[in-house]
Amino acid sequence: MVRLPSKRRTSRRHRPATTAALAAVAALLVSTAAQPAALEDDIAFLLEQVTSSDCTFVRNGKDHTGAEAARHMDRKYRHFRDEIGSVAQFIEKAATRSLMSGKAYTVRCPGEPETRTAVWLRNLLDRSID
Repeated sequence: MVRLPSKRRTSRRHRPATTAALAAVAALLVSTAAQPAALEDDIAFLLEQVTSSDCTFVRNGKDHTGAEAARHMDRKYRHFRDEIGSVAQFIEKAATRSLMSGKAYTVRCPGEPETRTAVWLRNLLDRSID
């Protein structure tokens, strides 16, 4: 018959490893909890900028106001939320092209040439960081 170690001996022997594992999990939870809040802030900033801009956003050949474009991007963001872990992924999934037609979204701002919305958003984010 094989004799198993008592529970008391096992728990003492593995306590440092268990403590270290729990500390690692806690640190991971803290770091991942902080990242989504920062990501949400960055996405909210971009959507606010779209909403308040005096640019015309073009989706599938139709003109939209900034508020309309921001609502559409927000709907797509909520749809793809589980696949979005960065601002770049938000731009790619929610602000680059139509899922239905595959056409790129563009933006026309007064005094500027028409450009792809993804490029416009990246430039906006870059300017806000500087």
